[in-house]
Amino acid sequence: MPEAFLPPSITAGCMDELDEEDGPELRKDDPKFREACTDLEKFFDEHPKELFYDRQLAVLFERKYFHWITARALKELATSGRLVTHLEAMSGVRDEGGKALMVRFYRHPAHRYWQTQRKEILTLVGRFSGDFGHSLGYYGELLCDAGLGGEGFAKAAKNVREWQGKRWTETAHNLDRIYVRDGIAYGCEIKNTLKYLPVKERDIKLSMCQHLGLKPLFIVRWLPKNHMYEIIEAGGFAILFERQLYPIGQEALAREVEERLALPAACVREFPADAVTRFVRLHVRSVKNGAKVR
Repeated sequence: MPEAFLPPSITAGCMDELDEEDGPELRKDDPKFREACTDLEKFFDEHPKELFYDRQLAVLFERKYFHWITARALKELATSGRLVTHLEAMSGVRDEGGKALMVRFYRHPAHRYWQTQRKEILTLVGRFSGDFGHSLGYYGELLCDAGLGGEGFAKAAKNVREWQGKRWTETAHNLDRIYVRDGIAYGCEIKNTLKYLPVKERDIKLSMCQHLGLKPLFIVRWLPKNHMYEIIEAGGFAILFERQLYPIGQEALAREVEERLALPAACVREFPADAVTRFVRLHVRSVKNGAKVR
């Protein structure tokens, strides 16, 4: 059997994107894990002639299951033979480290004529990955600057590791922005991505904010509840905008991503107003409670 078709738990030298998701250890008798296995198996029984990839499935089920639970349930189903999986490299698309981006597919065992779908999905995912994916990050930052700026949050710094005489030296990380309003300075991380902000990166940014005397602010498409808890415990806030934000001129691509892959994408001119409004209410409440720059 070719390596690409082995269950992911016994495939050597391959690490797909979801394998890197941070999450606690799950026992096989964990109720949520078992529930996810049941739901995913039912989903594939209902779509026996469709091909899906791992990130797509994690996002489709994210309102019910953490990404890492979906990932591990998929692996369990593949290892037991209830699903078939294979790993593919996207031709010409590389990550920031220069490595070819990989896509792990899953399909029902009864689905034999999937090769055309594979090519179609790889082509479409390649169009919103790589260089275009980096441009989505930049576009998200521009939208945040305009959206928060319109509510009186001044952009005080960009790509910064130093604030008011204090400097972060423990790692090479920086903060995307520092926004200031009403005497409160926010150290901000902006992620216009489908995947979660990695736990390690989240914790570093929280430590940076504490060291620099900033209030943490994460502006991201989606976060699991345990991430939110850690951010709130650190005195911070999160703004969730739910759909990946595409720049003007990419309406056809955003529509194709939503219609073909059922992934949340939107071509927008400005940052979602309702997300900013929710944050402004939290900020005003924080001011009334006496929050200040430390």
